Amino acid sequence: MNFGEAEERHALKALAEIRSHNIASDIYPDRAKIGKQMNYANARQIPYVVMIGEEEIRNENFTLKNMKTGEQVKTTLREIIAILRD
Repeated sequence: MNFGEAEERHALKALAEIRSHNIASDIYPDRAKIGKQMNYANARQIPYVVMIGEEEIRNENFTLKNMKTGEQVKTTLREIIAILRD
């Protein structure tokens, strides 16, 4: 999810790490409201969304949302990679 400049920088670093593990991943191209970004993910049938806001940056973690179940968990990048590899 792309919420702002600081979040985008943090997201791009995470995106590069995820891609280095040969996991298909993308970032929403513009800063937009969360609803618009979630609709984009649903339309593309993206199974998981990683959200990075001020709190996540401050706590050095991420929020991973399962788009099918709606479940959200706070987690590390390493754990996200493990989940996405399965």
